[in-house]
Amino acid sequence: MVHKNYLTALEVAKLLDLDICTVYTLLLRRRIPARRISGRWAVPLASLFDWRRKVGNFERRL
Repeated sequence: MVHKNYLTALEVAKLLDLDICTVYTLLLRRRIPARRISGRWAVPLASLFDWRRKVGNFERRL
């Protein structure tokens, strides 16, 4: 945890069993709300419920 109620991109990738490149692609395309904390991308815990749906849509487009 980078901050209270925030996870790093790597933690999100491990939790949801995703490739880190997919996580960063979604972050950089602004598909997921995130912010920089201490030089790292931080994802709010509340947005994790949206990840599966958005990742599924993203992977279908590839």
